[in-house]
Amino acid sequence: MDDGMRWPVAEYIRTLVFIEGQACPEEEEFDGLDAGCEHFLAMWKGEPAGTARVRTTSEGVKLERYAVLDPFRRLGIGKALVEATLAYAKSFGQPIYMHAQAEVEGLYRPFGFRPIGDIFDEVGIPHRKMLYHSL
Repeated sequence: MDDGMRWPVAEYIRTLVFIEGQACPEEEEFDGLDAGCEHFLAMWKGEPAGTARVRTTSEGVKLERYAVLDPFRRLGIGKALVEATLAYAKSFGQPIYMHAQAEVEGLYRPFGFRPIGDIFDEVGIPHRKMLYHSL
C-alpha cells in the first residue's frame, strides 16, 4: 500500500516543511510507518495548515512529524496540534515522548515535556529526546 495516498494533505505539508524547507531526505521523512500511525490535520479558515502523527513504539507513545506551513505559523496551530496529539496519547496509559528539534525544544516545555539525554543528530538536524511529565 502506498501510505502517501492515504494522507495526501499531510504528505504535502510534510514535503513542504521537511523535505523542501529543511532538506530532510524523502526516504527518512516517508519512513513506511504512516500506516501504523494516527494522523492529525490542523485547519485554518478552511485551509490545511499543519499536521502531526502519533505512533506507539517499544518505548511508549511517540509524538512526531509536527509541521505547520509558513503562512500559518504564529497563529497557535502548533500549540493546538500538540494539545490534540498529547490528549490522544494520554489515552494509551504509556510513557509519552518525542524527538524535538533542539532549536525549538522550548516550545514543548509548557506542555510538560522535559529533555532527557544529550542532543543527537536526526536527518542532519540536532534533536533532543523529550519525555512528558504531567503538570
